[in-house]
Amino acid sequence: MNMYIECNNNGYAHRVFDRIVDPCVVMYNAIIMGYMRSSEPNESLLLFRELQVKKIKPTDVTILGVVSSCALLGTLGFGKWVHEYVKKNGFDQCVKVNTALIDMYAKCGSLTDAISVFESMPYMDTQA
Repeated sequence: MNMYIECNNNGYAHRVFDRIVDPCVVMYNAIIMGYMRSSEPNESLLLFRELQVKKIKPTDVTILGVVSSCALLGTLGFGKWVHEYVKKNGFDQCVKVNTALIDMYAKCGSLTDAISVFESMPYMDTQA
């Protein structure tokens, strides 16, 4: 699956993914990130919904892919829902997730929300 993702062939990657009887969160992360990197954010969001239906607990990597997909789509409404999900599930303690949220809000045109996330970050990573 990862080979197809790295070769930018998400169609074949998804076919492999669909054959997996019980995919874990790592497999979901791989395909969500693959679609997001290939500028197919709708597919990423559909997979996130599927992950939720199956009650598979997402990781910070999952959330990064979902937030970045919202940024690509410019979907402020869904992005705000994801932000609430982030807060409810403790992902707001992750610098990378907060940075992705800031980016998403800025790309969706909500600088007030971007600044709010920045100011509420529990700590900031200053390393490159």
